[in-house]
Amino acid sequence: MTSFLCCLSVWVAAEKQQMGCGGTIWRKLEERDEQTQQLVKIVLIRGIYEGAWFTDIDKAKDRLYQNAKYSELGEALDEFYSDVYNVKIPIYYALEIVAMKYKGISSKNIEKRIKELRYKWANNTSGSAYLVK
Repeated sequence: MTSFLCCLSVWVAAEKQQMGCGGTIWRKLEERDEQTQQLVKIVLIRGIYEGAWFTDIDKAKDRLYQNAKYSELGEALDEFYSDVYNVKIPIYYALEIVAMKYKGISSKNIEKRIKELRYKWANNTSGSAYLVK
């Protein structure tokens, strides 16, 4: 029940901030106990993956990495969001960056994509972090 309430509180916080679920919410999970923190992170990642697969499987295959454990992806997101300039980037796009690293994309191209995402989300006022193009 505690885990469910934690998941619900993350969702409500994301809706209240009108920015989807990005680094601010991800980093806020650090305030929880380790077990709850890991559970919520895995649930978020799995939900994003499942949503992506059901929405557009070809785009999901292209943008997300399929051969990592959710816990490994969570650790990679922890590292990504440790940079304060990345906190406004939604988790879906952060997972895209993680996938690029796992797939061996050049650092130059990864940095270029991160800069694009930072610019795109720095002034996002649409209220939706999940407008995937």
